Amino acid sequence: MSCLCLQNRGPRVCLSNATSHKKMQALKSDITLCTSNFESVLPFYNISNYELVNTILFQSQSTRNDKFCNNSFYNALKCNVTSNIMEQLSFKYYTDDEFNDVFNNTHNKIKLSIFHLNIRSLNKNYHELYCFLQSLNIEFDVLVLSEIWLTNLELFSNIFAGYTFYYDAPCLSTVGGVGVFVKNDYSCTVIDNLKISTSNCNKVENIWIEISKDKLKFIIGAIYRHPNHIVCYYYYYYL
Repeated sequence: MSCLCLQNRGPRVCLSNATSHKKMQALKSDITLCTSNFESVLPFYNISNYELVNTILFQSQSTRNDKFCNNSFYNALKCNVTSNIMEQLSFKYYTDDEFNDVFNNTHNKIKLSIFHLNIRSLNKNYHELYCFLQSLNIEFDVLVLSEIWLTNLELFSNIFAGYTFYYDAPCLSTVGGVGVFVKNDYSCTVIDNLKISTSNCNKVENIWIEISKDKLKFIIGAIYRHPNHIVCYYYYYYL
């Protein structure tokens, strides 16, 4: 006779293969109810992921350093750049309050401010993005979003007042794509001759925009290369 033992933060239960079907179903219902009741008393059960990360985890400097401090990307960039520009860049992680403090002390020196986020569906996450940007003291000149996905893109051209929305939607799937919001203070021209072509073996969405204001001129490029494709192919043809 075989025996199956179940333990769900409570009494240990032993079921033999002779246990009736009705008893098994009743036991499953009890375990499901017990699990539901147990989850409701767990710490942080009633708070959202956003509240957990921003209110609890990010309050600790040591937690941020332990989880996020990683200089490998910075060091890789530094090895491949001959100029001293890397010495002028900061790769630190900040809470929103810390970021606001830094911005308040340096905003007069900023010529162009750019925000990037892999949003994984603009349709699903635009509200969280809007709330987060409202918590910052800066209105970025350019918002670059990757993985905007395909759903309802036309509806989001006006979610940020004072910005114009440019995007390259995914054409070979429903996921991927890039979008760029540019402040209406800038004159913008989409540069089609810089566009990287996409194919079944190397799916990529990208858009290139020349923006200018007064005597300043910049070219902004937003690129999303789909995973699970041959990276060497992308490097060989486009880099």
